[in-house]
Amino acid sequence: MSTEKNNDSGTHFLAKLSSYAYETDSLPPHEEAKNLLAKEKIDTSSLKSWAAEQLRGANARIKLEAAGQQRIAFLQKFEAVQEKLASASDGLRKRVMDKLSSLQNASPDTAMVYCRKFEEAPEEDLAELEAELLTLDLLNEESDK
Repeated sequence: MSTEKNNDSGTHFLAKLSSYAYETDSLPPHEEAKNLLAKEKIDTSSLKSWAAEQLRGANARIKLEAAGQQRIAFLQKFEAVQEKLASASDGLRKRVMDKLSSLQNASPDTAMVYCRKFEEAPEEDLAELEAELLTLDLLNEESDK
């Protein structure tokens, strides 16, 4: 019974509110609208709180959607970087192997030491190993002169 009464008062409230909206071509000034509502004894506090709650909910959904889109974009960028790093490390690994092969011909004992180092080296140490091999090549070239 109380639900029906609340629905009736809500329906009555909306009917009165819409009748005011359709009576004019433009909205009345704020003070005039407050006076009209007060004259009709229409309490808008619950409507204001409902509208504020709906607005907060809509803003929260917008922020959540934006955060989700940012997360997806970040993951896509991260995956692209991972792919580039994987292909770069494959190229780096090949360059190190080529250096080791050429070192095998020049100095088999030294090549064996670097082969062991290469086998134990994690991906992030390959660049340093390549730099060491390049330095070794330069030193060998200087000693050959």
